[in-house]
Amino acid sequence: MTDRRDFHAEELAGAYALGALDPDERLLVDLHIQNCARCARAIEEAIYTTALLAHAVDAAVPRPNLEDRLLERLGREESLRPDVPSEPPKSRLIPRRALGQILRPRLLPVAAAVLLILGVGTWNLQLRAEVARQHRIDAVIANAEAYPLTVVTGAPVVRGKVFVDYPTGQVLLAADNLPSLPTDRTYQLWLVRPDGQRDSGGVFRADSQGRAMVLITAPASLDSYVSLGVTNEPAGGSAGPTGQRVINCQLHTE
Repeated sequence: MTDRRDFHAEELAGAYALGALDPDERLLVDLHIQNCARCARAIEEAIYTTALLAHAVDAAVPRPNLEDRLLERLGREESLRPDVPSEPPKSRLIPRRALGQILRPRLLPVAAAVLLILGVGTWNLQLRAEVARQHRIDAVIANAEAYPLTVVTGAPVVRGKVFVDYPTGQVLLAADNLPSLPTDRTYQLWLVRPDGQRDSGGVFRADSQGRAMVLITAPASLDSYVSLGVTNEPAGGSAGPTGQRVINCQLHTE
C-alpha cells in the first residue's frame, strides 16, 4: 500500500494506466489527481500511451486453407528433391497422411507463428477492453458522489467506498478486506429500494488479497434506491439475498 505521507502519483502512472494497482492505491491516485494538475497530466499521458499499444500490432486471422496450401507447397518441394532409389519408384505421389507425418516438424514454426498472431490479436482486444473500463471508472470517480461503507454486525470489517454517478446510473464499489470464499460461493451486489425490495447488481469475487473493484450500471434510476449491500451467495448468484450480508452502504438521494 502506498504511503500517503510520501505519495507521488506520477510514479504510479504506468501501473495505473495498465490497471495494475490494487483498489486502495487506485483510489488514492484518483483522489490525489483531483487536486494536482501535474499528476493528472501524467496519468492522462500514461493512459493515452497505453491505449496506443493496442494499435501497435493489428489483429490478424490466418487465411483460409492455410494448412492445405502449406502441405501442397511443401509436397511439391519434396517431390523435386533428387533421390537414388534402389529400384524405380512405383509412384511419386505421397499419401496425405504420410506427407503430414514427414512435414509435421516443418510446420511447427508456422503453427507457432499463427498462434502468436492470434495471441497478439486477443491481447489487443483485452487491452482495449481494460483501457475502456479504466476510462469508465475514472469518469465515475470524477463525477460521482462518494459514500463510506458502514459496519455490518457480525461480519468482518470491510473497508472501502461506493461511488454513485446519478446522471449515468453507474455505481462503483471499491472494497478491501473481503473474506475469501470457497469455489461454490460468490459475492452478490444488491441495490435496495425504500420498501426493502432488492435489485441484483451482479456477482463478483475478491482477489487473493480480499480486494474488489466492481463497476455496474443500475437496473433502474439510482434515485429509486436508498442503500447498497453485498451478501455471500451460492456460485452464480441468487434471485434474492440468502446469505450473510458483508457490506452495507447508505445512499443519500435527496
